[in-house]
Amino acid sequence: MILYQYPQSAAVDRSIPKNKLYEQGAANSKLKQKFIDEVAKITWAYKLSAGSLNIQTDTLLQEVQIFRIVARTADIDLSIIKYIDKLIPTPVIFEVVYNDRIKVIATYKRVSQAD
Repeated sequence: MILYQYPQSAAVDRSIPKNKLYEQGAANSKLKQKFIDEVAKITWAYKLSAGSLNIQTDTLLQEVQIFRIVARTADIDLSIIKYIDKLIPTPVIFEVVYNDRIKVIATYKRVSQAD
């Protein structure tokens, strides 16, 4: 199922192993179990950037990642989204797919906490 038609030049289509996310962020056992129970697959689907879109970039927004999460349940716990989002330094748009439905989730991410 496709919600948005992103440019093919921005396609990454790389599977992200859940265990790599556990290791990188030091997930606790409760969160790991949520991943196991609620997430079937995570794919880094697209990277929207000046290079992949052939456009000029803005200093405040260099790129946006599109992650597709295939869910095992109708609603995944937001702690999973928050956990992944904290590991990625650039803004991420999550497309959560369950059966024939897609839910889009994004969070606001500032360039610097010092401003």
